[in-house]
Amino acid sequence: MVSADHILKLSEEISFQSLGENEGGVILELQDGQLHTCNDTTVAFLNLLDGHRTIAQIATKMSEEFEVQDDVLIVDLQELSSKLLKEGIVV
Repeated sequence: MVSADHILKLSEEISFQSLGENEGGVILELQDGQLHTCNDTTVAFLNLLDGHRTIAQIATKMSEEFEVQDDVLIVDLQELSSKLLKEGIVV
């Protein structure tokens, strides 16, 4: 599993677009055209991935918006990050 100190960013092979508040978003894999949909939590996470912040720092920022405890959100974001990393969406 990805650690809370891990720093990630969106892959250069990915295009990401939010569809608006409470509408989720779409992730496009540029090499093969595969399209993924994502929920608002994933949209917020991807918007904060900048290659400088750790998962823990992102969780702290997101916890204000989603009213979730940092430690709970960190675990959720670690699991999400592991999946996105495996799929090549983040690096």
